[in-house]
Amino acid sequence: MKRQLRLGILLLLGLLAIAAVILAPRRLQRSMIIATRTNRVHRPTAEEALALMKATSIESEVTNFARLVTNAATPERWRSWALDRIRLSAGKTNDSLLFEGVSVGREELAEFVPEQDALVAVAVIQGGTANCHLKLCWGGHETFYGIMIGTEAFRPANGNRILVDLAPGFYAYLMK
Repeated sequence: MKRQLRLGILLLLGLLAIAAVILAPRRLQRSMIIATRTNRVHRPTAEEALALMKATSIESEVTNFARLVTNAATPERWRSWALDRIRLSAGKTNDSLLFEGVSVGREELAEFVPEQDALVAVAVIQGGTANCHLKLCWGGHETFYGIMIGTEAFRPANGNRILVDLAPGFYAYLMK
């Protein structure tokens, strides 16, 4: 009886370990795989554990924000509205306080833009045909969320932000 109980517990622990590897975030999975292949046990320092938790939570934050944006409207609807704003801003001077671009007034916001009261800035960023895009930014304090929408050829410059590719030329971002 005790032997069967021990065997059952070991089997349950094995199944839990397999489930943990499958359900763990990718970064954690990579470190678990490395640890098992080298047959060494690595206990992360407090700093490593905190960095892993922050990275995982930041990625989930921007993913949740991206979900909010795509639930508000389809990428095609977002792009259509953004390209209209870009077209209307042609020839205007840069007047945005937060971005180097042409401000878009609150009255020009589409009805599907979520949480309009929390918007910090909306601007058309001029930068040639392929780099011209509409940028919306929400947030405050140390965290800013946003989207950048241009033509399908638009690719944002690398920066200190995490990007989620929602569609060609359409990105959600988070900056901390």
